[in-house]
Amino acid sequence: MMGNSIGLVSETPAKDLHLGLRRWAIVLGLVCLSPAALLLLGLDFSTDVAANSQLDGVESAHRVLRGSYTHTLLEWTAVCFAAFAGGLASSR
Repeated sequence: MMGNSIGLVSETPAKDLHLGLRRWAIVLGLVCLSPAALLLLGLDFSTDVAANSQLDGVESAHRVLRGSYTHTLLEWTAVCFAAFAGGLASSR
């Protein structure tokens, strides 16, 4: 009982776990709400899509689809991260 008398061992591990989960929930909530808050503050997340009729077909298509490329890259990055996190979680 020497550890308990000087505070090295927690007497309530369930309470410590609850506080840790609550802290993570708050951080996750803030991260999820931050894009909406930044949009309300005036930050623009869009990509510029300007079709120029003077360009040839391939270059014009490339400029018009630039937002689509960005979306596809971000989507596949999220898929790869989810697969990595799932693999990491199952290995634990």
